[in-house]
Order: sequence, then C-alpha cells, then structure tokens
Amino acid sequence: MAIVVVGSPVHRQKQERARRCGLEYLFYELDQLGVGQVWLESRASAQDKRDLSLVDSARDKGLLSRTTTVGFARPLQEPMLWLPDAVAGAVTAANLGEPRWLLALSETVAVHHLPVR
Repeated sequence: MAIVVVGSPVHRQKQERARRCGLEYLFYELDQLGVGQVWLESRASAQDKRDLSLVDSARDKGLLSRTTTVGFARPLQEPMLWLPDAVAGAVTAANLGEPRWLLALSETVAVHHLPVR
C-alpha cells in the first residue's frame, strides 16, 4: 500500500512547512496502520536534523508511536526509496491530466489532500 499526501497550495517560501505538515499527516496514517519502521530520504545534514526534530514532535503529539523507528537513507543505498518517487510521479501525472499511471496503482494507492497554510 502507498499513502500519498498532497499538500497545496505550496508557496516557494513555505515548502519546508508543507513538508512538515505532510510528514505529520503521513506519520499519523502510518501509525494507524501499525507500521513499525519508517525510512525517510536523507537530505542535507541540517534538514535531516529538522526532520528528526519533527519526528520527536510527532511522538509528543501522539501522531507516531515511540516504538516506531525512523531512519534515513539515500536512494543509491536503499533502492526502495525509488518507489515513493514513482508513485509521486503517477499522482502528479494524474493531476496534470494523465491518469493512466495512477489508475494502474489505484488499488494500492491512497491519496490524501492536505491544505497548507
């Protein structure tokens, strides 16, 4: 199963805020499914630290279990990180009027739209 969180509208100055909102929503959904391990794509060191801070905040808010592990990897180290990019591409294509890729995944993909302020 794939869960996609689409945050919009996203202004250039608020991309990190949109990411945080989307990750909080995703953490909650994954927690409800009983997922015990989450992998995030590693970015720059400072951004990874902000993401870890977000993980702690999500745990404090009860959005993510304290027993769920969250790790970082790069796609070349962990090829499974390619899958979210492929699914995001299918969602983007559908939003641009080409739904065939998302339709092919429709039984396994849940898309959630999240307004970002």
